[in-house]
Amino acid sequence: MSLSILFSVLLLSNRYVKKRMANMINQDMEHRRKRLRQWINDNYGSQAAFIEKTGINQGELSGLLRNKSFGEKKARNLELLAGMPSKWLDQQDGQPSGAEIEQIPAMARPVPVIPLELAGSNKMNEWIADHPEARRFRPKACGERTFAVAAQDISMAPYIVPEMVVYIDPDEPLTPGRCALVQFEGAKTPVFRRLVADGGQEYWSAEAQGWIERFRARTAADTVIGTVIMRAMDD
Repeated sequence: MSLSILFSVLLLSNRYVKKRMANMINQDMEHRRKRLRQWINDNYGSQAAFIEKTGINQGELSGLLRNKSFGEKKARNLELLAGMPSKWLDQQDGQPSGAEIEQIPAMARPVPVIPLELAGSNKMNEWIADHPEARRFRPKACGERTFAVAAQDISMAPYIVPEMVVYIDPDEPLTPGRCALVQFEGAKTPVFRRLVADGGQEYWSAEAQGWIERFRARTAADTVIGTVIMRAMDD
């Protein structure tokens, strides 16, 4: 076989593989759309009820149900938001729907997503009461005072990065090794830090390499707003 013929065969083969992969990806996305419609119909009865419960944007949902890209990351985040079992959108038809999985509705509930600067302040509860629409679904059991905020800086990267939705429970015990939302004396906005212990001293640790003031001694003036219990990308 001449080199020109071999090259032509390889080129055609490559085009076929790419076309086949594109078709498979499109089939996966269509399957996820179908499963999402099933979840909404079985558990909520309407898109409006689903939107009200989960807080998802109307345009975002409409796009996902029509022709918006519906990749792996989007699917996993949507399952988290809606309280679906992991990888439910990729399961084959005939698998249990949410209506048949009793533990999901019992454990999950929406929690308020508040501005970071209000976390732990006297205005926090008032803001929550005035913004009942600011909710995000939390698909695990959590305390009654659990709330969420969107991270804003990279001091805790890669554990916490900007735009990540971080769930905080004020009643969850904070022990060395765990991450918390902390208000330092004189600071305008609380920050995420990991509590570490060295001998008899405790420190707040940032995780980003090269971050200024990577370690800071814990003092009585530091206010622990709550312990981090979960993180999710707001995609």
